[in-house]
Amino acid sequence: MLGKYREKVLRWRGLLLTFFIGQGASQVLQLISGIAIIHWLSKEQYATFALLLAIKGTSGVLMDLGFSGGLVALIGARCHQPAVVGRYIAAARYYRNRLIIVGGLILLVVLLLASNRYEWGISLGLLFWCLLLLSIFYDALAISCVRLLLLFLAYLLNVLSAPVAIAIGVVQSILFATAYIRRTSRDVQNPEAGESIESEKKEALQLTLPKIPGAIFFAVQGQVTIFIVSIAGQYSQIADMGALSRIGMLFMMPSALISVLIVPWFAKLATNRLALAYSAAGLAFLVFSIFLITANGLFPEVFLFILGPEYSNLGHEVFLFSIFASVNLLSGLVYALNSSRKWIYYWTGPATILAYVSTLAFFVASVDLTSISNVIIMSIVTAVFTLSINFAVSLVGFSKARKAA
Repeated sequence: MLGKYREKVLRWRGLLLTFFIGQGASQVLQLISGIAIIHWLSKEQYATFALLLAIKGTSGVLMDLGFSGGLVALIGARCHQPAVVGRYIAAARYYRNRLIIVGGLILLVVLLLASNRYEWGISLGLLFWCLLLLSIFYDALAISCVRLLLLFLAYLLNVLSAPVAIAIGVVQSILFATAYIRRTSRDVQNPEAGESIESEKKEALQLTLPKIPGAIFFAVQGQVTIFIVSIAGQYSQIADMGALSRIGMLFMMPSALISVLIVPWFAKLATNRLALAYSAAGLAFLVFSIFLITANGLFPEVFLFILGPEYSNLGHEVFLFSIFASVNLLSGLVYALNSSRKWIYYWTGPATILAYVSTLAFFVASVDLTSISNVIIMSIVTAVFTLSINFAVSLVGFSKARKAA
């Protein structure tokens, strides 16, 4: 018995060391790159960059709708069977390729309209469309020393701008995608040409359909603060909100921990161990969130340094955004755990959307949304509602799991 537990402890120690060393280095470099972009771009250029990132974030989710994220639940304990993994990846790719074609056309219309509104020009709008579409496509395969070096080189040559920063992000995505494909080639056996994957496509569709309303909602919700400010506020305020979103980069490591280690682990657990694992993960992330919010309140100058001198007046907004990011992190954890056990129900998306739309309507009607603080407070309220609904899904899932056992 002790030998069995010792083997598990050693295996998890190796996984955690690999994760924190590898992911830690990558996340630190991304954090440095994000800070560098804020400091090196002018406020006007950063406003364009932030708006494009928001459009990319929403488009990326809408061009996937949860097919890629459902792979963990579909594969489950069969993760060490390359043929099984390859067939499910092929099924997800089948749907996603079609979504990219449709989504790419919609993205083109959106960017042409944005080009007209913000006077970018048609040629620059088309360039942004090509760059964002490439980035979304390769981000599906992967998610940053090269990026930082390229940014620094562009800054030294005095050519750093929003288009150049986006293009450097595309280069990073392509390089990481290529590396990940090579790294996982032994774990994925693609189906032979002409081999039927209809059963896997059917499973993927059945799992994803209930998630589509929620996926559409999350695609918009994740960037709604930027979109509201771009409509109700001044162009410079887009830069302010984009800079504040950089605080969310402090949550990259725990977010990566969820997707890389916690979700696959939770998906394979026996039913009688789910409650303890769920509670332990939730408590750990709650403590992390409280720690970060407290640190923000006690040492605001550290967080304002991340944003740079042009955003030094956003102390109150930084604190509010750290609360929003913390609630979002907890909600993302609960949602990911639910998805890993296939606890996806048709009522989840509509309930979340109804709560969100009701809150948005209330704030639009009664609150001044030209104030960034008010926009963030609205986001905190909606995030709390989303967390509550995800937690309700967990309760239903646990109830059904106990009955099935």
